[in-house]
Amino acid sequence: MKTVLVFIGFSMTFSLQARTGFEITTYHKEAYDLIVGMRFEEGKELIAKIKREQPENVLVYHIENYIDFISIFISEEEEEFRAKEPNKNLRLKKLQQGDPSDPYYLFSQAEVHLQWAMTRLKFQEYFTAAREVNKAIGMLNRNQELFPDFISNKKSLSILHAVAGTIPDKYKGIISLVTNFSGTIDQGLREITEVLEKTDENYLFRKEAIAIKGMVTLHLKNDKEKAWNFLVHSELARDDNPMATFLMANAAINCKKNDHAIEILRKRTRSPRFFPFYYLDLMLGSAKLSRLDSDADVYLKSYIQNFEGQDYFKDAYRKLAWHALVVLENRSLYKQYMTMCLENGVDRIDEDKSALKEAEEANSGMVPNHFLLKARILFDGGYFDRALKILSDIDINSLTSIEVLEHSYRKGRIYQEINQVEQAIVHFSYCVNNAQALNEYYSCSSALQLGILYEAKEQDGLAEDYFRHCLQLDPPEYKSSLHQKAKAGLNRL
Repeated sequence: MKTVLVFIGFSMTFSLQARTGFEITTYHKEAYDLIVGMRFEEGKELIAKIKREQPENVLVYHIENYIDFISIFISEEEEEFRAKEPNKNLRLKKLQQGDPSDPYYLFSQAEVHLQWAMTRLKFQEYFTAAREVNKAIGMLNRNQELFPDFISNKKSLSILHAVAGTIPDKYKGIISLVTNFSGTIDQGLREITEVLEKTDENYLFRKEAIAIKGMVTLHLKNDKEKAWNFLVHSELARDDNPMATFLMANAAINCKKNDHAIEILRKRTRSPRFFPFYYLDLMLGSAKLSRLDSDADVYLKSYIQNFEGQDYFKDAYRKLAWHALVVLENRSLYKQYMTMCLENGVDRIDEDKSALKEAEEANSGMVPNHFLLKARILFDGGYFDRALKILSDIDINSLTSIEVLEHSYRKGRIYQEINQVEQAIVHFSYCVNNAQALNEYYSCSSALQLGILYEAKEQDGLAEDYFRHCLQLDPPEYKSSLHQKAKAGLNRL
């Protein structure tokens, strides 16, 4: 879901055909490119120049808002958020001085509302965020009625329509209080495809539209191969900035192309010109861990030492613990890192909640099965043959009841990825039928995977049954992401 929220925010923009009060000059284009490329200081200099030389051109305030949005969203620093929050109304007042007959009048205001809504989610201000989303949707819908040929409307509405039916329950209940906005994944894909078809490489935000289509195809449509082929042959793959690095590496990791992800992250340009994006170090450390690289801990520690936000700290400490246990074979160090996992960070997101659960178990003396953990880590990187060999060599009689469930689940996931569907179904069905009383995660995730498998087999009735079964379960870890994926599956059906 994190990755989906990043794209909602990244997609809030404008197009090239502005009128009085919203004229886009060469300076505006350059400033925007610098800002979304995370070169904020250079972008600020150009914005100051635009304000001096074109004081009547209010579009600059829309561009300027991206600095606050991206920096707050990535840094997760609440003090920065509170200090910059008044900028929202100041910029909206400036944009309201523009020409009301211009399509950018409502569009730019809607984008500012959406950007601040996305930042509020970082600090759990759900109701205020829902109100801002509602305002933005109303403005975008009204703008679409007034200016049906204004293509950037569909660029922004596409991602909102795509995620509307997959919103996690913790957000959906609040959003439903202020809006009845709806949509489907296919609707969103049609809209963003239309944007790409009606624009060319000269469209300022073509790469952004490419990114939206790629990520919706990957994360919501669940068509990994199609998403990867689309992205890797796009202009986005040739960009060298932290945002492009994140998008391409995220796609590679999710498509189980771990070696490619490592190369993307390793070769990225590191420069003080760019706003710090320490999450890329966490991504690189995680990818190298999935390959069992000895230096994976270097990048995990870099994230912990440099990032000043709150999310993914517990996850980073858990991965350091895994590295200690599986790569270094040091049980004592594993326990030390798990103690740090208990003491640091928060548990707002699924990864951190899962890490906290394992840390609590470690604190009571439990240590993961070395071979099951190694197979899990290798699977995450797409090294299926190595993972399957480890699982096949395990003596089932030596495992506890919960470890037997995990063993079956891990085999099911591998068979699913290597397209041995019937064997995958056998293992997932075993987990659904036997796991709930012992470990609800394996039952919930197995139900989700069965839904995906039966969807691919075009057995829609069975697919729907399993997606709904997934939603009925309440696992202690990864609930939000599992349920979001099950809702996406029902949306596709």
